[in-house]
Amino acid sequence: MFATLDRVYDNAQARAQLRWEPEFDFARVLSQLAEHQPIGSALAREVGVKRYHAQAFEDGPYPTE
Repeated sequence: MFATLDRVYDNAQARAQLRWEPEFDFARVLSQLAEHQPIGSALAREVGVKRYHAQAFEDGPYPTE
């Protein structure tokens, strides 16, 4: 498992107001990890990192501190 999570989002408002349910929830990601599959959707993998920052960070695509 990951040592840390750098971002956590809350979709409760979309669930309540729009009756939306995510296709890729935390349980699905855990299942993908357990089955040694790429995590997320095919679209997310195709789009990839958007390079919001001009420089690369040592510990990943985004600063964590």
